[in-house]
Amino acid sequence: MGSRRRPDEPKARVHVEPNSPCPNQLIGLSQAQLNEVMQRHALFRQSLPGGRRAVLAGYDLSGLDLTGADLSHSDLTGSSFFAANLSGCRFDCATMYACDFREANLEKASMIHADLRGCYFGGAVLIGANLFEADLRAGAHVTRDKRGDFHVVAPQDRPTVASTPGFSGADLTNATLAGVIAVKTDFSEAVMRGCKLVRAHIRGANFTGTNLQDADFAQADTREACFRGAVISGANFDYTNLAGADLQDVLSDKPSGRLLES
Repeated sequence: MGSRRRPDEPKARVHVEPNSPCPNQLIGLSQAQLNEVMQRHALFRQSLPGGRRAVLAGYDLSGLDLTGADLSHSDLTGSSFFAANLSGCRFDCATMYACDFREANLEKASMIHADLRGCYFGGAVLIGANLFEADLRAGAHVTRDKRGDFHVVAPQDRPTVASTPGFSGADLTNATLAGVIAVKTDFSEAVMRGCKLVRAHIRGANFTGTNLQDADFAQADTREACFRGAVISGANFDYTNLAGADLQDVLSDKPSGRLLES
């Protein structure tokens, strides 16, 4: 006989009628339930009895506190962390495809080798975050209802918050994005001062109006990227591939206009 689910454990699925306008409703989870999941995941990470990998695909974790939690190697596909406190969290090698991190606090969070394709980071705080070799490529979360129809799942619309995948308006000051794959990712109007993008694959990325002061793009692939109106003062572009990049109206260290003769 298979093991029975404990009454206090979150269900794996939510029943949705075929004609429901929202074929993939997020599953609510309390702070207490989340704490138990994280405790079991901690045991799993240490290979101890009672451990269980955290699989929270399609959960609503908005506004919850996960400060300092270790969810490395977990599966969080399609979950919402809107306005959650994730400071100091570890999401190394985690699957977070199409997650909603808008307005979340990810200060000093670690997302090394994480799958962040199609994630939403509008208005998030990622000061000092480590996204070394994370996958930031575009992606869409598609589900299928009982009638066989496919639906693209988007986060709930909220006033003044960007509802498109990417980092538009996010704070990535001193964040590490070395070696990331972020082809055609939206970084517009973000704050990326001192950001490390060494050997990053950011072809076609949008840096319109972004503050890139002292950022390091050494050996990065920025072909066809848009830097229009960006601040690149002090930025390092040593051996960077800028073929086809749009550098119109950037603010750099180079003098502009006529120089006054002494």
